[in-house]
Amino acid sequence: MMLLKAVLGSLLFFLAGHVVLKFLDRRSEAAFGPLSYAGVSFMLGLGAISLQMFFYSLVSIQFGAFLISAPWVVLGVAMLFMKAFTRTGFTLDGQKLGWFGAVLFAVILSQVFYSFAYALTMPLSGWDALFIWFVKARAFFLDRSVEAAFLTDPVYVQDHPDYPLLVPLAVSWIYTAIGAAQEEAGKIIYPLQFAALLSLMHYGVRKLTGSRTTGLLFTALLALTPVVLVHAAGFPVQIDSGYTGKDMTGYADLALCAYFLASGIFILLFAKEGRSLFAFIASFMLAGGAWTKNEGLTFALLGFLALCVIALLNKRGGLRSLAISLLPLALFILPWSIYKAVHGLGNEYVQTMGPAVFFSNISRLASIIPYVADFMFLKPGVIGLAWWAYAITAVLGFKRMLADKTIVLHWLILGQLGIYIFVYTITPLDLKWHLATSVDRLLMQLIALAMLAAAACLGNLAGCKGR
Repeated sequence: MMLLKAVLGSLLFFLAGHVVLKFLDRRSEAAFGPLSYAGVSFMLGLGAISLQMFFYSLVSIQFGAFLISAPWVVLGVAMLFMKAFTRTGFTLDGQKLGWFGAVLFAVILSQVFYSFAYALTMPLSGWDALFIWFVKARAFFLDRSVEAAFLTDPVYVQDHPDYPLLVPLAVSWIYTAIGAAQEEAGKIIYPLQFAALLSLMHYGVRKLTGSRTTGLLFTALLALTPVVLVHAAGFPVQIDSGYTGKDMTGYADLALCAYFLASGIFILLFAKEGRSLFAFIASFMLAGGAWTKNEGLTFALLGFLALCVIALLNKRGGLRSLAISLLPLALFILPWSIYKAVHGLGNEYVQTMGPAVFFSNISRLASIIPYVADFMFLKPGVIGLAWWAYAITAVLGFKRMLADKTIVLHWLILGQLGIYIFVYTITPLDLKWHLATSVDRLLMQLIALAMLAAAACLGNLAGCKGR
């Protein structure tokens, strides 16, 4: 019964995302298939529901299943009777699956089933999951609100109270829906994030290359990547002798990986096709990432800068698109930033940020860069061959980056990697410990985007025109 309630509760994420997506894509221009539509809706819904709960807290409305779900149900039903929102056309290009495609689809499906089975039956075990994300979810559920008294309590200062709230509030919604702080039920959002990530990968690759089989191939490769499965479900045994991570379900990095991938897809489509719709969806995805983890803030900056350049080059209403794209970013970032400033929720890196600290620690680069490179390229049992594929295809497609617009993806990936290296350089924490406990997660955040870039470059080299 508890699992059934969790399933029903998770449907609200899809409904809320559907409502948002219908506002953004009333003409069905994005050409989503049923699965990609569900994946995009789910990721939009995670952001929408969690932000709604935060706003409820700001105006002292306590969490309740009816109060949270009712607005979305009313909007969803109302849209059924409004002509502007009744058009829902899924795009099916008629390409046959074939035996190879069927095998790839079976692989993807088996990984999704594994994710659901393992994640929903095994207890929560990751340190950050227990003491950062799910402890907040439990507190918000018990308080029926985001309480400053909890976030500013010195007892919980090590739980990073300054971290954005998408994950704990999304889990708290599941707790609210089932009426209990049951961790296994709260974990249901992780296999759903995994399924959404895979649907986004297939949509992006198929949209850019025009090939269903290529989309399935890269989606299957992503589904089989061990470090992704560690965050989507977990493993009963250690997957590599030099890697201690087995089960990181409950962390925020999987959601960030999906938001980074979605942002990259829609920014690139905006660059290629110039449709404002893609800029709007991209801005919501960038905002969702910023509302998930602090790493998402820097990625949102990189993404918005990319949107700015594209809009300036776009003669058909580019500046108008850019202005509207600012709204979701402001909506998700500013309220939480002001809240943190008012309640004194600071970040340890802000105090050490600056050119003086960076240049005084520049010798650290001799340790940081080899460590990161070693993890990217010499641990295939953990991270697969994604970074090899990215590096090789980037070199092969170097001359065509500007013409094919894939330079947008390289800007996002290399820019974010550069920011990670900068943070390691200025970190006040022990460098060896910091690298050992975070490099895998930071690279995982970008791995799907790197695979998308590899697929796009290969498609361009092969002369694929996309669809």
